[in-house]
Amino acid sequence: MMTWLSSQNRKNQAKFRDMLLHGKKGAFYSTLIRLSNSYGTEAENGKIINLPFTNQELANFCGTSREVVNRMLAQLRKNNVISIKKGRITILDFDYLKQEIDCENCPIEICTID
Repeated sequence: MMTWLSSQNRKNQAKFRDMLLHGKKGAFYSTLIRLSNSYGTEAENGKIINLPFTNQELANFCGTSREVVNRMLAQLRKNNVISIKKGRITILDFDYLKQEIDCENCPIEICTID
């Protein structure tokens, strides 16, 4: 029980850190990384998040509005950080996302969406 509680605490601390220190952008970039760790598969050009998400669902994950998510997705596509096909997001440049939120390279067990 203590191990599970400790793990949940570390997950929550990491999420709050990204949201508080880096605002909406940090929360959204962190959400993309966490989604890819939870539902992603490797592809030749990046990592594909295998579940289609609406912009509203993405906004709900990171506690922001759909409009903000729309703008951030457009900017990431413009900068060739992500691509979107049939509602599925492919992350092309993980280093960019990690650098923007000062990622601590925590273990995959901590950096997931669930």
